[in-house]
Formats: sequence, structure tokens, C-alpha cells
Amino acid sequence: GGDPKLRPGPKHFGAVIDAYSRADDRESTAEHAEKFLDKSEDLFLHSTNPNDALSNIVYNLVIDAWSRRIGHKSGERANEVLRRMIKNYKQTKNPSLRPDVISYTGVMKAYVTHPDGGKEALQILDEMKEQFKSGNVNAKPDFKAYAVAIDACVRNGLSIEAERLLDELDDSAKNQTI
Repeated sequence: GGDPKLRPGPKHFGAVIDAYSRADDRESTAEHAEKFLDKSEDLFLHSTNPNDALSNIVYNLVIDAWSRRIGHKSGERANEVLRRMIKNYKQTKNPSLRPDVISYTGVMKAYVTHPDGGKEALQILDEMKEQFKSGNVNAKPDFKAYAVAIDACVRNGLSIEAERLLDELDDSAKNQTI
């Protein structure tokens, strides 16, 4: 019951998720943020009201919360949130749910300190490029995406791959494709 105008919407849940993602308590914030994402999906994933439609923003905030965690399989958890967003985008055809450069970069950031972080970041960057080539203009890798992927490679001893990304970035800048 109650006044429908006072009913919380996805933006309200997003504000709570954002607060959790920025909280100092690194032990539980990502889990709490993900629980609010669960509730958001339950309430709004299949909403036909445009004011109640979910967007990639709430997913990106949860990915960000996981990227701020060190260890605890944060890379895998961030990647799971990305996969969930992709699944929900495909299921609902809601263009606001389509992952963007922030989504992919956040997952790469979550992998930076992971033992296989360089390899994982390279896979995410390749997926991002493929998404862009297949028409997702919002997934175009930017300088920050490359910087995060390079950081993950360097921290994981993949210096040749990091140099290749630098060359790719340099070539892109020369051709102004980034």
C-alpha cells in the first residue's frame, strides 16, 4: 500500500548501493551493495514503467564496490555482476542495461591484484573491443581502460602484453581511434 509517488525507485537503490561502494568498511560493503542489486532486480528488472527501469548504473556501482575490495575473489565477483548485467540486457532488451566502458573497466580494475589479473584483464579488454565492433558504441575502450589493463599486466609479470597494449594505445592515438 501507501502512496505510489513515495515508493522507492531504482535511483534510490542506486544511491544506497553507491554509499555502500564508498564506505570504509571494506569487509562487507560489496556484499551489501550486491544484496541491494538483488532487491532492485526483484522489483524493477521487468518493469514496464520507464521511471522504474533498471540501468547499467546500479550494476556498475556494485562492480565498483567489488573493485575496491582486495582479495576475496573480488575480480570473479565483479565479473559475475557483469555477466548478470549482460544476461539481463539480453533477456529484457533494455538498452540501458547494456554494459559500457565503465562496466568493463571496473571489472578489469577488480582483477588488478588477482594472481591471474593480467590474463583476465586482457580477456575483458578483448571482449570490450568486440562489443564495440559489434555496435555497442558505449563499450569503446578509452585511455583509462587501457591504463587499468596495462596495470594488471605489469603487476602480473606480463610485460610483453603491457608493451603491446601501449603500442596499441599509441597507434590508436595517432589514428585518433580512441
